[in-house]
Amino acid sequence: MFARFWRQGNNLQATREAAVYLFELFVYLGFREPLKWLQLHQVYAVLIKLIVCVFLPISFVLSYSYEYSKMTAVQLLTSLQACINIFGIPAKVFTIIVSMKHLRRALDVMDLLDARCHSPKEYDKIRHCAMTGNRLTIFYCTLYCVYVESTMVASLCVGKPAYALFIPLISWHNSLVEFVLHSFIEFVLINVAVLYQAGIDVYPVIYIYVIRTHMQILVERVSSLGIDLSTSNDEHYEQLVLCIKDHQNLLSLVDIISPVISITMFIQFTITALILGTTLINIFIFADLSGQIGSVLYLLAVLVQTSPCCFQATCLTDDSEQLALAIFHCKWIGKDIRFRKLMIYFMMRSQTPITLTALKLFPITLNTSVGIVKFSFSLYMFIKEMDFGQNLK
Repeated sequence: MFARFWRQGNNLQATREAAVYLFELFVYLGFREPLKWLQLHQVYAVLIKLIVCVFLPISFVLSYSYEYSKMTAVQLLTSLQACINIFGIPAKVFTIIVSMKHLRRALDVMDLLDARCHSPKEYDKIRHCAMTGNRLTIFYCTLYCVYVESTMVASLCVGKPAYALFIPLISWHNSLVEFVLHSFIEFVLINVAVLYQAGIDVYPVIYIYVIRTHMQILVERVSSLGIDLSTSNDEHYEQLVLCIKDHQNLLSLVDIISPVISITMFIQFTITALILGTTLINIFIFADLSGQIGSVLYLLAVLVQTSPCCFQATCLTDDSEQLALAIFHCKWIGKDIRFRKLMIYFMMRSQTPITLTALKLFPITLNTSVGIVKFSFSLYMFIKEMDFGQNLK
């Protein structure tokens, strides 16, 4: 584990290892089959998906039917914060199930790109990419679970369940034993849900970061074309051909992964604004100190769902724009006509930057992420001006 997490003493040699922890998490979540106990794991996978995609959404709806009159405004908003995300998980889970073959196929393209890396500097970039990918998986899981733990601790201190889920045959009002049992089941279910959320949210960041790493390697490789004067024109030409093949492999990797990212990010964008608005209302109007701490952690988790992916996608666009400049500034003067013609073709092909979109409706960029935050804050200010909190307190 720590060999993939820390720089010292690691033997990471492939960018596909950036997704090692991610795919191990997918095994626990039932997306991938383990090497043994296949039949038992298939039953487990169906059961855990039914819990997250069917039982939890129904439980939230029923909790509002049975517990609405007994729920405080803080409880209701805390529950709604999670409920909005829970209702987005089934669509994301279905997307990952259908697209798992694409996520695996992308690893094979990464191997092709790795095969072109020979210098120590390139290997160092690969190792750093692999460690960063695994660190991101740990970070997402830790942040999401810390939110759940903080919310549960705060709810136990006030003697009320955090989400007041409807759980058959258990009524937390009856006794302390049933309250503890209800809280424990709720704790387990929500933790499973946030681990699903973590796995689905982190994979776009990892894959985009891998593409960025190989784009940076390609830019440096292109920049060094023609520098070695002891190399013949034929060898310079072959190096340029290989760089073009590397670019084609990069574009094929983008084509494989971008449709999957597009769907999941569209789903996330559509619910993030509502979540942020609800959370801001809870923080500034209803919640006490413990509730505010939990809501702030949730706010950070919601921002992490979109912002890192938008940041990496924006950086990928910037990195891809550097490729055409690197081609132009390589040592092409004095090379033969074949080299110069092929260089012009390569430069024309690389002038279109790599951009990712959410179902081709809006770009996955930092501007989009900031726009959603602005919309949520405007929604909060509008509700505040209506004295919504004073009417319900």
